[in-house]
Amino acid sequence: MKKLVGIIVLLAVLGCAEQRQQSTTTIQMPKLTVSTDVTWTGAAASDDFPIAKVGDSEIPASRLQRAIAGGLDPDVALEQLIDRELAAQAAIKVGEEDGEASRLVWERALVLSLLDDKFQTGFTQADVPFEDFEYLYSQQRVRSKFVHHRTFEVKDYQWNCCNGRPADCNTPESIACFEEGQKAMGRVWQALTAEQPDHEDLFFLAEKYQAMAPRLAFQEFSFSYDEERQMQRGTILFDDAVVDSVINGKVGTFLAPVLSAFGWHVMYIVSDMPAQNLPLSDPAVQKELYEHLHPWFQQVRFFEHLATLAGTERLLLLRGYFEGSPKKFDRPKYDVEVFIDSIGEAVERAGAVEDDPA
Repeated sequence: MKKLVGIIVLLAVLGCAEQRQQSTTTIQMPKLTVSTDVTWTGAAASDDFPIAKVGDSEIPASRLQRAIAGGLDPDVALEQLIDRELAAQAAIKVGEEDGEASRLVWERALVLSLLDDKFQTGFTQADVPFEDFEYLYSQQRVRSKFVHHRTFEVKDYQWNCCNGRPADCNTPESIACFEEGQKAMGRVWQALTAEQPDHEDLFFLAEKYQAMAPRLAFQEFSFSYDEERQMQRGTILFDDAVVDSVINGKVGTFLAPVLSAFGWHVMYIVSDMPAQNLPLSDPAVQKELYEHLHPWFQQVRFFEHLATLAGTERLLLLRGYFEGSPKKFDRPKYDVEVFIDSIGEAVERAGAVEDDPA
């Protein structure tokens, strides 16, 4: 009874349909036999001679010589060769005595080989349809890596005095803050240029430099610059004085203190990426997409392979993926259809028979 309930659960996951077809898959087991053929024994020439014998199978000297050439101790190499021959003969014996166990091992090996060939080592860039590259390239976050304006990455020690509005920044308190910040950030810049700390440590060193500049804060930011129109690009725009200092600065240096509408800045230019406009037709773009997003391509190939076997309507957990995919899938190779109502009735009848005291 429990088995029948388990079947219902499984079928509910797979889905239902109106018709049913049945087919039987038979795995052809390989026939294991003892062989003295040179392709198995590894004998290199007709004058090769045996150095050991396991049952009726001889181990030729050439196999030992090849193992020793690989750096193994002769005794260890001989022991390994004997162990392999014993294991091979034991496999033949087990196959004869327990056909079911051997069949399961063989089926598992076939499945692992199929997975490796279709989705791992056998899966290369040449197997990826161009439409999959098109889909990725259409995503803004992906395309921006290949099509973008000149882009800067900056780390900024800043001394803020006000919100940047003239009415709020012209008060006596703000003016005094600007004057104090000029001196304090000058000391910070001199210390940074003298010590040349790694830019990866700037966040952690902020507390140290706060001893010289109590208002000092740390920020990382990036921005794009349209060189043709001489203007920033993006949803967040930074102070023009800050931008001008960065675009005229040198990567890997601490820029002298810069006055913005908000306060003072001592910045470090992490990177300056030139503008580029690489189309998807560029082989280098496809190569980089494949190398960096290889797991995504593997996943797509796996999902679509499932669709060819069982049909998209039965892969309920992947419904969202297939509904959003522009691809159309043919009728599945293994078109399994079941009658949920009929199975329910069958289970009920089975329960009735099981509970019948007669």
